[in-house]
Amino acid sequence: MTARVVIHGCRSNLAERDALAALAPEGATVINSCAVTAEAVRDARAAARTAARTGAVYVTGCAATLEPERFADVATIIPNALKLNGEAWGRAGQQAPVTRQSRAFVAVQDGCDHDCTFCVTRLARGASRSIPLETAVARVAALAEQGVAEAVLTGIDTTSYGQDLPGSPLLGQLVQAILARTAIQRLRLSSLDAAEADDALLEATRNAFGPRGALARQDSGYRQRPGQQQVRQRPDQRIGAIRRAPRPLVAAAGDERADLVADLVARDAFAERDDPAGDLQ
Repeated sequence: MTARVVIHGCRSNLAERDALAALAPEGATVINSCAVTAEAVRDARAAARTAARTGAVYVTGCAATLEPERFADVATIIPNALKLNGEAWGRAGQQAPVTRQSRAFVAVQDGCDHDCTFCVTRLARGASRSIPLETAVARVAALAEQGVAEAVLTGIDTTSYGQDLPGSPLLGQLVQAILARTAIQRLRLSSLDAAEADDALLEATRNAFGPRGALARQDSGYRQRPGQQQVRQRPDQRIGAIRRAPRPLVAAAGDERADLVADLVARDAFAERDDPAGDLQ
């Protein structure tokens, strides 16, 4: 019996799901919280109160890191900096697994170095940090050997990958290494910033986009019409609007780099190997 993990917020939290389930005490509930809005913090608080009726509760993630007092009366608080540390859970030395669903999520970066005034992410997650390139390649290779067809490289600001590592390897170099040295059939990237897309990344994805790409941007779905109240669009309406939107203003019209960057931010970067048998559909 493992712990029950409730995920709020981003894919980075989702990537930690199975690790938290393995690290937390058996039978406990772990809330991996989000603090991107006040409503997200309230939702985490409500989930913790509900779970506390039936057993031990641990709250981690951004809301627990920024506002621990909101949860202290109903749960044990594990801040972001310690949530994947086995010692914080009394399991020193335990290897945390990668989250697997229909695809496997591999967190290659965490934190953010941008100082956006509207965002609490840097306060909650700290400065940008990357896992070594060889470690990331080894994790994806192991997943492929286990029969996983698709891996998703996640992060808070994934395109800043490597800036804190010796030699400053680029995200594009990581992608190229994974495609060259592992047998993974599909590789997806999330949380991309067009301004940080490096040439190696663009080269790696130049001819490797698959036909199915999920959106890599956050959108509340609310639109203000003149003289009317806010109107919430359906997801399919937002997808259509984003796909029809002009490409980002990152280069002059006709610039091939701008076209590639537009693809990166309009959908997840999605590299797929040849699959003549169609087994991956």
